[in-house]
Amino acid sequence: MAPSAGHFFSSSMIFMLSLLCGFFLPQGAFLGKWLILPALAVTVTLNLLKFPRGFFRKPAALFYSSLHGNLMNYVICGSLVILSGAFLIEKQELWMGLVLVAAMPASLQSTHFIASPFVDKNFLMTGISGTYFGALLFIPLTGFCFLKYAQISVWNISLLVLLLICLPIVASRMAIENNGIQAIKKYEDIGLHLCEFIIYYTLAATGVSYLVHFSIDIVFTLIIAFSATIILGFLIRKIDSYFLHEHDDKVNPLIILGTMKNSGLAGGIALTVFNPEVAVPALIFSFFTFINALWLHWTFRHGEALTDH
Repeated sequence: MAPSAGHFFSSSMIFMLSLLCGFFLPQGAFLGKWLILPALAVTVTLNLLKFPRGFFRKPAALFYSSLHGNLMNYVICGSLVILSGAFLIEKQELWMGLVLVAAMPASLQSTHFIASPFVDKNFLMTGISGTYFGALLFIPLTGFCFLKYAQISVWNISLLVLLLICLPIVASRMAIENNGIQAIKKYEDIGLHLCEFIIYYTLAATGVSYLVHFSIDIVFTLIIAFSATIILGFLIRKIDSYFLHEHDDKVNPLIILGTMKNSGLAGGIALTVFNPEVAVPALIFSFFTFINALWLHWTFRHGEALTDH
């Protein structure tokens, strides 16, 4: 079965609506800044409910796929973003925003693809979970290495990471172990859509003024985001077809893990610890991650249609 078309369509509509409202009705940005962190925590928690009971109890079994997830998400995609930004971006705020994006784990929107016959479900889920455990190391490490000269406290970022990753993991496991998931499921879609709207509306509303005043650094940020999502996914598939020859159900998770960052998380941290301009790269990456998800969704459904015929 392919990813749920109805759920994917509704999530896409919410994303586009939030951007339009943020761009044309940005007056609610002040409220969004207060709500974005709780919305992120709820979003992460609800998405982690898709991981079954006992999933995190055997870390040794998760280790191999977790390595693949961290390799694709941090070493390949993260390095591409940081190195490109170091050479192309002059404005410190945009550079700091790119560093935050590079340090983020995989997007939880990628869980939409776990039902696809062209994706190894366990491989993808262990890869995603690996990037969230990896974030506990990579985000503070990235802060110490690249943001130590900025007027910020890396410990504040580390504390936010604990609240936005560790707390949702614990909360989701408690809900599953105590059989609270059925009660939550009734309101899951409404909760996810509301939180997604708050997150992306806030990023759009706070970032629109910077996008209007177009600059060469914004152009380069757009190019970097396009390269780290669409182009990188194309290159991963080409490299596999020429050298590795893995099955599609293994290659597709690698593409998802290597091209879909949790940009909303980066934006929330940027707005809380820094200023709205630092969140602009997260907004740009969110848009290209959305386009990339649409492309992957179409290719998987097209592939299933060809298989059925």
